[in-house]
Amino acid sequence: MKPRNTLIFGKDQAVADWVARQLPDVHNGFGKCAAIAICTGDRPLAGVVYHSYDRAAGTIQMSIASVSPLWAKPETIRELLAVPFLQKEYSCRKVWAMTSSDNAKAIRLLGHIGMVCEAKLRHHYAPKRAAWIFGMMRHEYDARWGVKEAA
Repeated sequence: MKPRNTLIFGKDQAVADWVARQLPDVHNGFGKCAAIAICTGDRPLAGVVYHSYDRAAGTIQMSIASVSPLWAKPETIRELLAVPFLQKEYSCRKVWAMTSSDNAKAIRLLGHIGMVCEAKLRHHYAPKRAAWIFGMMRHEYDARWGVKEAA
């Protein structure tokens, strides 16, 4: 039987610091944020940080770092995306993420979970290192990951 992922809440700063250390383009931390660690047993697999929340716009940025792809189970992804879309604290209409154009794994993951590449910022991280911005709207989350109503 495969071990189930466990989501760890309440350790926002520790998880955010760990995620920042894993991401080479995060230099000044995330500021005010919420974070979730994903573990299997006592082994940390990944962390997700929700930051740059704009209540008026209904948007939030999500940053993810991992040491293993084993965290990316469909039920885990659904739960992590549910935080900004479904929790009353946020009720976002859009979640977005940014990654370097040379981070093929992140680009594949973001596309796989249903995010759409919306913009490319030329030379954003360094000369010849662009940033790609991905986004997911609430209705896209509902269509792909939302809980289906009983018939």
